[in-house]
Amino acid sequence: MAQRRICRELDELEQKPLSEEPKWTLTKFPTEENPRTAEATVEGPTSSPYAGGRFKLQIQFPSDYPFKPPKVYFKTNMYHMHVTSDTGSIACALNLTDQGET
Repeated sequence: MAQRRICRELDELEQKPLSEEPKWTLTKFPTEENPRTAEATVEGPTSSPYAGGRFKLQIQFPSDYPFKPPKVYFKTNMYHMHVTSDTGSIACALNLTDQGET
């Protein structure tokens, strides 16, 4: 069930991207052998220091997707304060807490 949803959502994103930039291409859909992993290539936005760059990403979907978000890792070396240099994982600065907690 989750695999069909993942494939459908990725297909919809390829058909109708959320924005003009950054441009991305899905290079590997999830397969029977590896149903929760996809790969993509993203072009650096033109108005950024990453313009002209092409960056490979790995997308890992948790077993309880869509109730938990996928994890995205840069496979291309990325020098950015929110990307860890050893694993390529994206470190989000947002602290998501329940209402009322600080």
